[in-house]
Amino acid sequence: MRTFTPTLDAAVLERLRDYAALFADDFPQSKPALWAGVYLQGLLLDGERKSIEPLSECVLKPL
Repeated sequence: MRTFTPTLDAAVLERLRDYAALFADDFPQSKPALWAGVYLQGLLLDGERKSIEPLSECVLKPL
């Protein structure tokens, strides 16, 4: 069984990045804070594996 993932438009993704940025100061180091938005976006995308490597490949592929 696959999880349904709705199509997210650019405005939603922008709001998600802005939301993730609110928590940047809560991370002990800056590098994890930078990747938090990628991780959140990846969780919303379609796919079976939700570990960081497949998520980042899926999110960063269009760049």
